[in-house]
Amino acid sequence: MVEATDDSFIFSGSLDSVVQNTLAMERFQFAYGWMTQWSKSRVYLLAPPKDFTPPATVTCMSISTETGTNPMVNVNHKVELICNSLDFLCTQVDDPTARYEELKGFIDTFRFPTIIGRLPLTLIRKIVAQNVISRC
Repeated sequence: MVEATDDSFIFSGSLDSVVQNTLAMERFQFAYGWMTQWSKSRVYLLAPPKDFTPPATVTCMSISTETGTNPMVNVNHKVELICNSLDFLCTQVDDPTARYEELKGFIDTFRFPTIIGRLPLTLIRKIVAQNVISRC
C-alpha cells in the first residue's frame, strides 16, 4: 500500500485480492471516521495478459454507511479500470519526462519575496524547505 494524504495505492496480485484488501481497509478506516470517496477511486491493471480484454469497471466492496444499518453489511461500488498506467497525487507515475517538466516549470517560475535588503540565509532555507521542496 502506498498512501499520501487521502490518496492510496493498494497493490495485489489479483483482482479478488484487491477487492478483499479494499474491504479490509474500508473497515479499518470506518473505525476512525474516514470514508473512501468512491467517485475518485480507480483500479489500475498493470501488464495484463495479451489475450485478456479488461472490463470498463470493477466492482469493489465497502461497508454500509446508511443510518440505522449494520456497518458490516457490504455495499458494492463500480470503479473505473485503467490498464498500464498509474496516476498518483495527480501525477503520471511511469512518465519521468512529464514529471521532470512539471517540476522544472515550478522551480523556474518560483519567486522569492522581495524585501529591502538581503534575505537572511536561515529565512531562504526555510522558504525553500516549506515552499519548494515540499511541493516537489
